Amino acid sequence: MKQKLLRRSLVVLGLSMGLLAAMPASAGWGSWWSKSIEGSGRVVTEDKQVQNFRAVLIAVPGKIQVRQGEREGVQIETDDNIQTAMETVVEGETLKIRMKQKDTYPKTRHLNVTIYVKQIDELALESSGSVQSDKIVSNDLKLRIGGSGDVIMSELKADTLKVTIGGSGSFSARGVAPQISAAIGGSGKLDMRYLSAKDVRISIGGSGKVDTWVSDNLSVSIGGSGNVNYYGDPRVSKSIGGSGSVTRQGSAP
Repeated sequence: MKQKLLRRSLVVLGLSMGLLAAMPASAGWGSWWSKSIEGSGRVVTEDKQVQNFRAVLIAVPGKIQVRQGEREGVQIETDDNIQTAMETVVEGETLKIRMKQKDTYPKTRHLNVTIYVKQIDELALESSGSVQSDKIVSNDLKLRIGGSGDVIMSELKADTLKVTIGGSGSFSARGVAPQISAAIGGSGKLDMRYLSAKDVRISIGGSGKVDTWVSDNLSVSIGGSGNVNYYGDPRVSKSIGGSGSVTRQGSAP
């Protein structure tokens, strides 16, 4: 009975997160558009004056760099006609980088965005973009990937980390995050082998894959064909309602 309930709940999780990933822009900041804007080929760079934000939402494809320091702002390098079709706004405490018309898509080889932050508590990627960051320090960091985008953090220090992937996106990080909560509703991948953690909770409702390094407690729920590989010698609790697996790989990566 417990297995049936687990399977049902995680299937619902997978379906709901899959719908989130496929949600059109008109319903939020979705990752697909019905009309493309062809880049002119005339690449220009513009600095956007924005401030007083603690969260970042990215709804355009491209190469995105996040840099934490003493300044705030955004620099965008792309075709001049795409520059005018994009907007960079702060609503509440959230910086949003998106197309002005929600049903449009920038078609270009040149879309580079650099985001300068003082503090970041939440990062949402609702496109097929690629986000990279160097050193990021945050008390409580929430990360959401709703499409096929990738997020790479080469040096992360956070007290708690919450990661949600609703599509085929991926996340990898190095550093320290004592408390980690991760949920995958599609075929996403989490590479946290070099992200030291004490307590990790993982929920997979699809075919996702997670690699993690945890010392104290590991809790895993799998309702599909997902796989969890872990390093360390934690206390492990697991509930598997499908063909998934939980496998120890060694004491350290």
